[in-house]
Amino acid sequence: MKPNFRDHVDVFQIPFGTDDWYRFRTIGIEGYDGGVGASESGKLLGMDKYRPCMPEVFAHKVGYDFPKDINNIAIEKGKLLEPLIRDVWSFWHGNNQEENIQALKDYNSYQAGQPVQRRRTYKTYGYYLVNPKYKWLFCSLDALINTGEPTVHGEVLEHDAPLEIKTISYWAAQQWAQRMPPKYAVQVDQQMLITGSEYAELCMWEDGIIRVYTFGKNVNSQNMLLQVTYQFWERVMKARELYKLIPRYQGDTKAINDILGEIQRLEPDADSSEAYTEYMKERSNSMDTAKGTPRAYRAALNYKKMAALENLAAQQKNLWRNSLLRELSLADASVMDFNKFGKVSNGKNLTVNVKPAIDPSVIESEFKKIVKTL
Repeated sequence: MKPNFRDHVDVFQIPFGTDDWYRFRTIGIEGYDGGVGASESGKLLGMDKYRPCMPEVFAHKVGYDFPKDINNIAIEKGKLLEPLIRDVWSFWHGNNQEENIQALKDYNSYQAGQPVQRRRTYKTYGYYLVNPKYKWLFCSLDALINTGEPTVHGEVLEHDAPLEIKTISYWAAQQWAQRMPPKYAVQVDQQMLITGSEYAELCMWEDGIIRVYTFGKNVNSQNMLLQVTYQFWERVMKARELYKLIPRYQGDTKAINDILGEIQRLEPDADSSEAYTEYMKERSNSMDTAKGTPRAYRAALNYKKMAALENLAAQQKNLWRNSLLRELSLADASVMDFNKFGKVSNGKNLTVNVKPAIDPSVIESEFKKIVKTL
């Protein structure tokens, strides 16, 4: 069934896993130069710590490196469960436990052929979409909520709306207050930008529990997304032009190295992720000695400072851990209860769950003050 989008979009029907599929997502195909995918944009905003890291994505888009197949249990589980989660979503009507149980019961009854009515309907649309207004962005959709269906808030949809499907483990979800990685919100934002939708939903399967998150048009976050992705894509296109020059200088090692140096200077800056460390170790396998640069010297000095701070922080952490263990020992207890302020327990591991919650932004601000004094 043809989708009913608010905006005009260009549609690319490309079979999964083919050469054109890889090219579309990296260096482009005839009629499209490629772009930033919705699942990649969170990386540009510093919300994704996994491979491929941003310089790696940059290299894929320019064309001097090629994506590696990443296979893990989470990816394969997501592919397996996606059709099931879509169907359960169509019976969903609330995030609490009783409503979840009822949705699963209704789904099972429907599968058994019993007369159970879906609460809402969807369609799948397995194509790549590009909005000509933002042609450096693309997305694919897990599903579309059909025009005429109600939103979670009761309004009737005048256009098809994106429905994103995700899986997450209970333990992974605890990292975020809303039990959802922020990069997923960026992915949905991009889907809404491309389709022109002012409403979308994300259905999360957390170890058998269904949670549905709703999204409205957020101009500020979408403008930030457009700005960051556009700046990244401008660098990609500049690097592509430089990369095209290399065949002219075959045999001239210095000229080629100069071009590659210019391209690498267009790459995204270093970040703090292990994925970045891993990628750079893979890429930097030369045994040569290079002349030091001011930027490299500054990085080396700062690395030494951070290593010293890390050691001091570890010592202080151990001191306060041991102080807690001593207090528990003096009380001859394994748990210390602070009433409304939480508790500390020492079982297999020391667990500290006390209030008030630590605001990461405050810690970051204090840390930056310390760094400036070094």
